[in-house]
Amino acid sequence: MSLQIEDIFDVVSIVYPNCDFLVLMDQSSGHGKKMHNGLNATPMSAKYGGAQPKMRNTVINEVGPYQPHLNVGDTQQMVFSESDEGPYYLQPSGRDIYKVDFFTGEIKILTKNKKMILDELKSKGF
Repeated sequence: MSLQIEDIFDVVSIVYPNCDFLVLMDQSSGHGKKMHNGLNATPMSAKYGGAQPKMRNTVINEVGPYQPHLNVGDTQQMVFSESDEGPYYLQPSGRDIYKVDFFTGEIKILTKNKKMILDELKSKGF
């Protein structure tokens, strides 16, 4: 951004040599803040599973000129439910296969999770 502003000053100082220029920018930290469980398409996935954020449901208030899958007043969920067809890019047989977790052959051993450790610390008076 600083390089672009420098280029702008080079141009306007030639075009308007008798003027001073002031550049104002909005660098509000609020641009990056998101509401807890707010709707944000960036981290969403079109696939089953994974670590997508839990987002709230939303009610459709208006639809565009395209052929909508939802109508005004419908509630849109941001996660796949049992009744959903599944990701659009899979064939119907693939949708059924990937809907349920399956054994990959990889075994993970869990010694203690966070809840177990917290419960243990609480029982010891911490």
